[in-house]
This record gives sequence, structure tokens and C-alpha cells, in this order.
Amino acid sequence: MKTSRSAASLLGLAMLLCTASSVIAQSQPEVRRARPVDEPPVPRAVPADESVDRVLRSLKEESSAPSQPSQHEGEGAAQRQLDYANGLFTRKLYDLAAPEYQKYLDDYPSRAGRANAYFSLGECYRNLGRTSGARTNLQKVLNDYADSEFAGPAAYALAEMAFADKDYAAALPLFHRSVGKSKEPAVALSAHYFEARCLEALGRKEEAANIYVEVAEAGNPNPFREDARITAASIFAARGRKIDALKQYEALANEAQKPALKAESAVRGGMIALDLVQADKGKIDKAMADRAEALLRKGRAVPEGGKFRAIAQVGLRRLQYQAGQYAQLLAECRRRRERKLWGHQETIAQRFERDREKLLALPPASFEACEKRTTRASSQALVRYETNDYSVPTEYGHRQVLVKAFVWEVVISHSSEVIARHSRSYDREEMIFNPLHYLALLEQKSNALDQAAPLQSWHLPEEFLELRRQMEGRLGKRGRREYVQVLRLLETFSLEEVAAAVRQALSYPAIAFDAVKHLVLCAIDRRPPKLDLENYPHLPLAEVALTRAADYQVLLEEAR
Repeated sequence: MKTSRSAASLLGLAMLLCTASSVIAQSQPEVRRARPVDEPPVPRAVPADESVDRVLRSLKEESSAPSQPSQHEGEGAAQRQLDYANGLFTRKLYDLAAPEYQKYLDDYPSRAGRANAYFSLGECYRNLGRTSGARTNLQKVLNDYADSEFAGPAAYALAEMAFADKDYAAALPLFHRSVGKSKEPAVALSAHYFEARCLEALGRKEEAANIYVEVAEAGNPNPFREDARITAASIFAARGRKIDALKQYEALANEAQKPALKAESAVRGGMIALDLVQADKGKIDKAMADRAEALLRKGRAVPEGGKFRAIAQVGLRRLQYQAGQYAQLLAECRRRRERKLWGHQETIAQRFERDREKLLALPPASFEACEKRTTRASSQALVRYETNDYSVPTEYGHRQVLVKAFVWEVVISHSSEVIARHSRSYDREEMIFNPLHYLALLEQKSNALDQAAPLQSWHLPEEFLELRRQMEGRLGKRGRREYVQVLRLLETFSLEEVAAAVRQALSYPAIAFDAVKHLVLCAIDRRPPKLDLENYPHLPLAEVALTRAADYQVLLEEAR
């Protein structure tokens, strides 16, 4: 009978996977893609050529058939009862299976199949819409049978219910538990994917992106790969992790089955690579330029690419300009001028000459190709443009500002001064922070340093963490404030300059804000720092020895 019980367990797992997509789709975060709407309850499935009575009669005959010899008659009766209930469950006769499972639990309190019964009873209640009973029985599996094969599916089922209710905080640990407990790879992969979805919905997007990458790298069959990759890439791009975003877009451009998604991934990856071509002080990265060109050409070549084909064309022209290929760029522009677009008898050049006669003279000031909006910064020093919020320095809270939205960046001005620049985000409901905007406030409220949301995704070199540890260890709360003052040096100096000064200060050691600032200025002026007396041999070195009791004898002798 062990074979029969194992088969029923696998069928139960199959039912769990079949119902997963319909339950999850009933409640999706607004930021996700459109999925199927709520479906009506699944009717009871009965074989087309059989009546319910015949099905029940056949199940009873199967459960009462002679089984393998057992040591006790009670074990055989218990197993027949469980097999009968599993047979009803397999045929989706949930309203009939539920009382049979309950009878098994009541009549056989110490049998090994109780985990199976509790899980299947919970699934019956879940399919019948009795959520309270479903939660009670599924939770029973987790509490009393945590090491059974049904613990993972039970955790997954509970997580599905919480996710459908948009209770992502409750669903998160359950999905995580299901990943570790599920023996079925498909259930574990699905749980891992929805664990990332919960983290994303809770605003923990860095953690979500890392899990999305793990899901995307999982083996086949993997129905979540494409969605996991593009979501991880968009999070990485919004957080400034362009190399990580580029890797995901490149992989998706090679793996995507849908032509439109392939084109979008290739073009987005190509534009990110284009930004990285001149990342090092104006020098052209040849390898990165080749990657950008390959991705943009791939995106442009897909007929179903839509608007991304035009974006790819603009990106290729921009790449030629950045790489100094002016002659090639000019030649291609001239060739395009001689083309006749569909529906026109004249070339582009002829149409342009006719239009140029009616063009107005250029304005005395250069034209800014952007959308301009006047708005007011919030109390949290955030400025909303379309569906996203961009940070400004805290001193400009509640003030009137001008937002200039270019294609690639958002520039925020107050009066005639530019107070903030951000890469433009095309996602929805994003909060784009510059940590430097909040350091002045944190200097006054240093206790909020660890809880400040704008600093959560700020990745600083290890020496900054060591400096903070030593400052707080020596000076306590005042040390935390001095550490914020060190961070405020980044408002004026580059990260490389401040990091080098921090390393030098730790080597002396000179653990203080004044010392770090002094070392930064000395490095810029190319003069030796005054913290090291070895650079000033004309000054005497003071040596302080340990006091000994014999030293006081000298004083006594002089007094005589």
C-alpha cells in the first residue's frame, strides 16, 4: 500500500501546481503585467461517461479490494479509508473527499498518513472556498509534520492565499519556507519566484532583484525566466547597477521567445552599454562599444520591435558620434536624405528643403529638448514627475521648483540654480534618491542613520564601514555625527578622493573628521599632510615614558 499512498501524494502535488496560477492571478501588484482575471469556480470534474454513483462505487470496490498482508487489521482499514479519500480528491470531488479525510483523522489518530490527510483536507476546503478551514489544516501540517513531504506544498498553499489577499509580509516567510521544504523542483522554483515578488511589493527591491537572478538561472523547465530577468534588469538599472542590468538584458535578448521582448531587451541593454562606453573620464571602451553595437543592431533587426527599432537607430547614431566616426555618420545621414518614404513621391531631402522655407529663425538661446513643469517639493524633499518621485536637497522642501524632463535625465532647478540631477526612470511608482541630498539632515539627526531609506542602497567602500565602526566605538553618538560629516565631504569631492583619505586616516590612525578632511585637501594640493611628523624632521619628537615609583625619589632628593 505504500505505492498507493505515494501516488496519491504526487497527485495532490500536481493539483497544487495546477491551481497555483489561477489563485495567484486573482490579486497582482499594480506594477506587474496584466494576467488573467478572476475565473469562476471550477465545477466538479466527473468522467463524461460515468455518474457520480458509479465513481463512488468503483472507489469503494478499489479500497475494499484485498491488499498486501498487514500486521494489524486496523492498519489495513486505515489505509483503505485514506485511499478512498485520495481517490475522491484525485477526481476533484472535494465536497465528498473532505468528510472522508475528516473521518480518517478522527478514527485513526496515530497513523502515518495524517500529514497527507491534513494537507488534502486543507486543499479541499481551499477549492470549496472555505479559507478558514483550509488555513487551519494547512497550518497543522507545518506545525506538527514539518519534516514530512507535505510541509513544502502546505507552506506554498498558505503563501498563495496570503499573496491573493495582498498580505505580502505574511506570504514572504511562507514562500521562503516552501523553497527549502518542497521536494518537487517545480514547486520550489515557483515559491522562489513569488518570494521575490513579495520582496518587490514590500519595497525591498535589491533583495528581490538578487532572487530574480537566481530564478532566471534555474534549469528548464522554467516558466518564470523571462519575467524574472526583465524585472531584475529594470531594478538594477533603476538602482544604478548598470553592469548587472546589462548582463540580464543580454541574456534575455538571447533567450526570449517573443520577438517583441527580444527586441526590447536588446535595445535596453544596448542603451545601457552606450552609457558605459565613456564611463572612464571620456575614454572609449572598445569592448563595451562592440557590445552596444551588437545589441542595438539585434534590436533594430526584429520586425516586431515597434518603437524600439527607432530607439535602436538613434542609439547607433549616438554610438558613431561618441566613437568619433563622424565621416561614417555623415555619410549614412546623407544616404537617408535620398530615401523616399512610403506614401511620398519626393525624397527626404526634397521635402526638407520645401519645409525649410517656412521654418522660423533659431532663437538667440539654445533650445532645451525637454518637458518643463512647475511643481513643489514635498516635506520629504521629493519632487514628483509623472508617476515617479525624485529627491532634492532637504533644504528645498516645500519650495517651488522647475522640473526639466529630458529623454535620459530629469533636472530640477530652484530659481536659476540646478539643485538635482537624476537618470530618468520609465518605471512606475519609483523613488529615485541621491543619498547626498539627505546628509545635511542626518548630521542633525544622526540616530536615523541606519533607518534612512535613501541610504539603504548606497554601496560605499569597506573603509567607510571600518571608519564608522571605530568612530562610534571611541566617541559613541558624537562619532556617528562625525561619520556623517565625513560622508558630506562627498558633496564636494569625488568618492575616490575621500576613500583614499579615509584609508590613509585609518593607517595612521587618525580617526576624526578633521583628519580626513585635512588628508583630502593635502592630496588635492599635492603637499604632505601635517599629521605625520616624519615629514618635519626639524621638529622634536615627544616621547612619553611610563611613570615608575623610582622617579619620585629624584624629587625627594632635590627637596633635601
